[in-house]
Amino acid sequence: PSEGPKRVSIFEPNINVVKYSVPSILAIEHAYRQRPDLIGFMYASNTHKLIDINLFKGMMNQLDIVKDGKAQFTHRYPIVHYLESRTDIVASHQWGNPLNYLYFDVMYLGYPLVHNAHLIADMGFYYNEFDLKDAGDKIVDVAENYDNIYEEHYADNLKKMKRFMPSNKDLQQDYT
Repeated sequence: PSEGPKRVSIFEPNINVVKYSVPSILAIEHAYRQRPDLIGFMYASNTHKLIDINLFKGMMNQLDIVKDGKAQFTHRYPIVHYLESRTDIVASHQWGNPLNYLYFDVMYLGYPLVHNAHLIADMGFYYNEFDLKDAGDKIVDVAENYDNIYEEHYADNLKKMKRFMPSNKDLQQDYT
């Protein structure tokens, strides 16, 4: 938990539309427009190649969070570095890829994850499919309230994560 406005990071690889940053960026913009006092900065990693595309750059330059100088589009960096130094909330979006080690890394390390991965809808802060307004609302809610529920939420996520662990005997049996 950290004081003040929250830093929201996105870690999608941006190789194709399956795991692409734009939906999360738009959700963060929605959150920022509602509560600029709660959203301090947006980091969109793995976007260094996209920023040279005129359509992407033109779209990003229309966003309030960009106009206000509170966004950075960067190369790919090790996630632990970003979590430790630049992140309070992780926003994620996927299409047809509802399990990703990133989700487990983020939640295992105690960071709030706003996501649309239906296979883990009971973990983190879930929004349905492409409902980016709801995703933005979840980001606002997390920015405002997560510090107060951190310990309970973290313990609940750890408990639920066990169903995916290699040490889970039921999971081993299912694969056998």
